[in-house]
Amino acid sequence: YSAPIWSKEVSVDVKVNAIDVTGDVIIEGNPAKLNATVGNFGTQEVKNLKVDFYLDEKKESNLIGTNTISSIPSKGTGVATTTWTSPIKGSHNIIAVVTSNDGLSLGDVTFTLPVLVKEPLGIKVVIDAAHGNENSSGDGGSYKDNLKAFTLLLQKEGYTVSENKTA
Repeated sequence: YSAPIWSKEVSVDVKVNAIDVTGDVIIEGNPAKLNATVGNFGTQEVKNLKVDFYLDEKKESNLIGTNTISSIPSKGTGVATTTWTSPIKGSHNIIAVVTSNDGLSLGDVTFTLPVLVKEPLGIKVVIDAAHGNENSSGDGGSYKDNLKAFTLLLQKEGYTVSENKTA
């Protein structure tokens, strides 16, 4: 036999569902895009939520970045994104903390993601985008930015990738 578990609905119930790293791998020195998915399990829409991303502990000197989610409907989700510009090798925790810019009492809304930042290989790949080369960000045609997937693959393996945009 089984019995359902019921929990009382409340007007404000905000939680961080997950933190994701774009590309799944973080390499020291390569900027890493971080996404925090925030869920609204309450009965009312919540607006103007601030999401702070911290490295290892919640203190101002460890702030990676901040993003605001303008609105999340009841039973919906929103995503806050920031870029960790200079990851440091080793085992770390990425911490997302949600607060209301409108003074709404959310309680302690925190989520921690353990990450391992890999050491780079020490090999730099430079993509020439200054001459309108096809598939680069300098491409004026329909193939612009097609090297993004290639760039992510190289970064996952520890290469440092940059794009030259000056002649």
